[in-house]
Amino acid sequence: MKSSARNALLITALLLLLLILVLTIPIAKSQQNPIPATFLTTPTQQTTAKQTNAAGWPVQTGSCVDSSPALGDIDGDGQLEIVVGSDDSRVWAFNGNGSVAAGWPVGTGSWVTSSPALGDIDGDGQLEIVVGSLDWCVYAFNGNGSTVTGWPVSTLNWVESSPALGDIDGDGQLEIVVGSYDHNVYAFNCPGSYSVGGSPWPKFHHDERNTGLYPLPSPGPSPSPSDVSLLLFVSLFLGMQPQLQQGNTLMLVAAGVGVMVAAVAVLAFVLLRRRIV
Repeated sequence: MKSSARNALLITALLLLLLILVLTIPIAKSQQNPIPATFLTTPTQQTTAKQTNAAGWPVQTGSCVDSSPALGDIDGDGQLEIVVGSDDSRVWAFNGNGSVAAGWPVGTGSWVTSSPALGDIDGDGQLEIVVGSLDWCVYAFNGNGSTVTGWPVSTLNWVESSPALGDIDGDGQLEIVVGSYDHNVYAFNCPGSYSVGGSPWPKFHHDERNTGLYPLPSPGPSPSPSDVSLLLFVSLFLGMQPQLQQGNTLMLVAAGVGVMVAAVAVLAFVLLRRRIV
């Protein structure tokens, strides 16, 4: 009986050692490729920061702003400008310090609730601004506020939709796609060659994930299943909230897991020793 109990104790110790190895391997990997902070922070933690206005902001237009801003260097000065439509029937462009960019705002025939898209639609190496208006037209402006040759183009009703830029037919050229209240979706050919870098803000909220960020941040390494399992394990059984933002690692997690495993090992040893005695 004592021999079988000792064998059980030995097997338990080996299993605990294996558990430690299984848990520490993903920890070591996560130190080399930290899990993105957004995976670990709770909604409360993401919204507790107190926001303050940047210098020169807010800025006013002549009416309500339903349009979503687009960011890009429209005048080639190496700085980002902010382009947005307004219900005052104009499209505005602001410098980063809140001042109005040279040549702006520019007028349309009605409210501009559409959100601008930015890209080189005519192949001149400069960004143009494409936006719809409730005057039934789609406009294209150069960075200095002048109208691009051949624009605006008319639909048969309001254009509240936000244009999207891309090569939709694989011809290497840029197309502009936009919807209208006339029940149609339009696709306009452009002479500009398509390239990802040529359209730094090609659609509403910038990218397919609608991040609204410029430039598009690197998504970072995705957490592996073992990382996810480890985090859930620690959160459920240890009551810990692992934080990996700003260079933190999983060392505290490793310590907590180690303490728990050691406690289980001691408990198993004590129980088995009582049975032996």
